Amino acid sequence: MFAEPRNLLLEQAVHPLSQIDDLLGSIEAIDAQPQPPRAVAEWIELITGWLVSLRCERGTAQLQFSLGQRYPVWQVSVIGDDGQIEADMIHNRLSTSTPIRWLDVADSLTGGLQRAGGLIAGSLGGALAYASSVSGLTGRNDPFFRSMQGSIGAFYKCLGAGKRPRGELGARLVSACCDVARRVNGPKALPRPRVPAADAQYDVALLGGTGFIGRHTLAALRASGKRVAVFARSTDNLPLPFHAPEVGVFRDSINDREAVRAIVQRTPVVVNLAHGGGGATSAEIEAAMVGGARLVAEEALAAGCSQ
Repeated sequence: MFAEPRNLLLEQAVHPLSQIDDLLGSIEAIDAQPQPPRAVAEWIELITGWLVSLRCERGTAQLQFSLGQRYPVWQVSVIGDDGQIEADMIHNRLSTSTPIRWLDVADSLTGGLQRAGGLIAGSLGGALAYASSVSGLTGRNDPFFRSMQGSIGAFYKCLGAGKRPRGELGARLVSACCDVARRVNGPKALPRPRVPAADAQYDVALLGGTGFIGRHTLAALRASGKRVAVFARSTDNLPLPFHAPEVGVFRDSINDREAVRAIVQRTPVVVNLAHGGGGATSAEIEAAMVGGARLVAEEALAAGCSQ
């Protein structure tokens, strides 16, 4: 996700871009200015905002896109020859402003009252719709749910009619995201943990050491001067403690017996915080989680680990 800017764009920017495409037609030209990168965690520096100018079939648009903000705002403002419409996508409200034939002061007054009336009506309607949905009187009716329901329904309707779903819109949006991403050099390169030596030995093997509990366990072990072999399925974007010379990082799964055997042979002590994944049924989940713990225990005993 954090390896390059376009991943965030493909994850989030496709939603407002699809609204622009729906209102103004396909995008013909793009110009984008990224915000300065910001540090979101240790070793992770990301570009999380862009100002994007677009020329489309039926008009022009500007998209201000910013992720990770404390106060969420998602608004669409459309300005036409005979008025303005603003849609608040988070609060499900719509307000309009149209000119009248009277003096400017009257136009300002009626426009403000018109917008205020739309906000009041939208707010009351949203509250009533939420209460009705929570009480079970009506189904869910928020914009995100309706858009997902409509797009999924259209996909299967197309399949049911014996037609192949067409992906022109999706292709256009992916192309637009990639075009925006090309305007930046990308985030600061993330260092990878050094590859442990083939004969490296450790005091403790920490399986599942990159999770929340694992990181605190690693800190406690390092504070006591232990050399630690960290074993985990994901070793991307690891913070500074995992890059210490006294820490070896090994990427694999506890479902792989050979990999577990290789790691426990490097150390006299094993701490297992990992699990073998999930499954579709309770039996599969039990087999993965209990089976993984049993596999680690068997290999640790066979290697002569003391704990």
